[in-house]
Amino acid sequence: MSAPGSGGGWAGANVISVLGEAWTTASRVLRVQVAMSFPLLVARGLVPGIGAIHKFGKLPDIDSEGPLVVWGGTKGPYLGFTATGGEAITVKAASGTADAGSLLSSGTATSGTTTTLVDTGATFVTDTVAVGDIVINDTQSDHGIITAIAETTATVARWRHGTTPAASDAYRMVTAASTGAAVVRVQKLLDSAYAESVEYLILAHTTGVDTTGTDFIRNSRARVVLAGSGGANATVLTATQKTSTGVIFWTIPVGYNSTMVACDTIPAGKTGYFTEWGAGVLGGNNGNLEVRLVAAPIGEPAQVLEEVSVKAAGTSMFERNYEIPKNALPAMTDIFIDATSTTANLSASGFFTLLLVDD
Repeated sequence: MSAPGSGGGWAGANVISVLGEAWTTASRVLRVQVAMSFPLLVARGLVPGIGAIHKFGKLPDIDSEGPLVVWGGTKGPYLGFTATGGEAITVKAASGTADAGSLLSSGTATSGTTTTLVDTGATFVTDTVAVGDIVINDTQSDHGIITAIAETTATVARWRHGTTPAASDAYRMVTAASTGAAVVRVQKLLDSAYAESVEYLILAHTTGVDTTGTDFIRNSRARVVLAGSGGANATVLTATQKTSTGVIFWTIPVGYNSTMVACDTIPAGKTGYFTEWGAGVLGGNNGNLEVRLVAAPIGEPAQVLEEVSVKAAGTSMFERNYEIPKNALPAMTDIFIDATSTTANLSASGFFTLLLVDD
């Protein structure tokens, strides 16, 4: 956020001048933050100990059946909650050769700024790194799209998550090898202690690519951060446990570049509070969906928290907001939305928002 009076065109600075009140830059920033809405402060990471989860999912085809979990994969039970032990996670494309990236250069940074990464021993130009390629900072779980390149310096538009490279940060530079997805940012990786981390994977067509971590038991979110000329994943991308391949955590539908999984798990050291949830239905037939918000604390059976009905004709979407956040779900609780249909050829969607508060 720009400090008032720092050239950002903040109108409040003129009000202060009229009132004749002298504010320091720090006090101006503090007062602006106080005036912000609480949700915006949380979104900007300005409320210590409180974060948020926003989840959206889609079930592309549901017939006279259910309940089925709302996620982007095949119909049937969601298998991402069935893992009994931690493993590496494998990601691969369903078919073809369009979804792949090529590693051009890697090493250890010697320094960096908010828009650069420097490695004094590198040969980026010789390695054919080019504008439009991606540089991944694996140490800080961040990335940037390259806007200029020199032999020892990569310039990015910005680091996506606002970090600054430090000496000894491990990095990789990647280009798209074909027209489809090249790099996937795998987020919300939870190990067997439910601690959270992030990894970047360079796709290799239908050959599975493994996470570096080998102890993951949950994974509910991923997105494509580099693609070729097609601009999106050309085939379905799927993530499973490496050995227990029946544990399917997510798919990315063709062209979506993002998971569509209305499921999540509360990490270690957090308590979750719902602030909203909702669902919708699409389809050529008249029919109803019975939609449920469900939570399963570890070791306990799944509990239906709320249930509503939405119609394919007439009201096709509902949203429920809570003035007082709801439930206080403990760490290691699995959450999902499921749907039961009264007719064939409907498509269900669902979403929820959770505040995560440090225990």
